[in-house]
Amino acid sequence: MLPAPSLADVLSHRERHPEALCCLLFAPPFSKPAREGVIPRLGYLNYRSAQYIDFYCAGYGGYWHKDMFPDMEVIGEVRYEDSTVIPWAFSQKVFSDLVDELENATQWRYSGET
Repeated sequence: MLPAPSLADVLSHRERHPEALCCLLFAPPFSKPAREGVIPRLGYLNYRSAQYIDFYCAGYGGYWHKDMFPDMEVIGEVRYEDSTVIPWAFSQKVFSDLVDELENATQWRYSGET
């Protein structure tokens, strides 16, 4: 799972790591698929896909602070196989900003669904 705070961040990461498949995930934590399927399995999804698929998660980020993201909602800590523990959070503003960026740069339109 990779944060996707902006389209520029996603494209920059893709330039440095072009070998993995790319998936943009629009799954805000208030949606049922995110709440019941994605968030509880973040560590597992990373173990199963990390070297093959880059999941860019719109609105999510690690090590965030309220002073930079006042609307952030704490998601919880995810422990990775190398023992790294990342405290993940979600921002509806960051999510919305990325949706706007993609809609302005492409013909894609967000349906509101996961």
